Amino acid sequence: MKHIVLFLLINLFGLSAHAETVYVIGRAPQLSAVAVSQVWTPFIEYLNEHTDYKFKLKVYQERRDFEQDVVRGNLDFYYGNPGYFVVGKKLQGYDGLVRSNKKQLKGIIVVRADSDITHVSQLENKVIVFPGKNAFAASLYIRSLLSEEMKLPFQAQYVTGHDNVYRAVALGRYPAGGGVVRTFDREPAALKNKLKIIYETPGMAPHPVAVHPRVPFAVKKALADTVLEMSNSPEGKSLLKKVKIQKPVKVDYKRDYLPIEAIALNMYAELVR
Repeated sequence: MKHIVLFLLINLFGLSAHAETVYVIGRAPQLSAVAVSQVWTPFIEYLNEHTDYKFKLKVYQERRDFEQDVVRGNLDFYYGNPGYFVVGKKLQGYDGLVRSNKKQLKGIIVVRADSDITHVSQLENKVIVFPGKNAFAASLYIRSLLSEEMKLPFQAQYVTGHDNVYRAVALGRYPAGGGVVRTFDREPAALKNKLKIIYETPGMAPHPVAVHPRVPFAVKKALADTVLEMSNSPEGKSLLKKVKIQKPVKVDYKRDYLPIEAIALNMYAELVR
């Protein structure tokens, strides 16, 4: 009897079987929650308008909260650094859908433009500020390269967000800071002119959109197809540029992220436990 009533309601009121399901898309806190919301909300609205499904954005004040959602599989989709994707795949079976094909992800170290520091070796025993312990390219990867490959001793300090790193260094609170090329590029010229990049890491495939295995195939296909098609319209291109998924392509784990798998799992060891 319940099934008959539901069938009648669907037909009488035009409801669909998936109308009540809202899929949560988490965004790692690379920037402040306010900044992330401003950039990503129009993108989410586009998905809602151009697919038959509903999505909502989840932003975070604290990186640890995002990490726990990934580790526990709480998110239907998430957009985070390659390390988070590797961990989510290993722990919860998250799969990669799409990623940007415009630029590789590269970590950077910046200093003040008027600083006498011109080479990373000059940071020996100095304080370097990072956007959290578990920011992959901007923190974990840089710290690993400095410590393990260069054998360079330094002191690490942490703030929340790449934007806070750049501002702290520009104000002279720290002699150097870690970030990534693409977050540095989107800062205003007035700030960038106060800084200079003295080091870049090797490149890697950028952040993917990851999806939990519980999400129905039709939903993840709709999201992936819509993102891939966005490059064909001026509005879509503009939104993709803002969320940094320009020239989107399908993810190939073996090609894109397997090369960093061991590094990522080692660096995120405490999350994997």
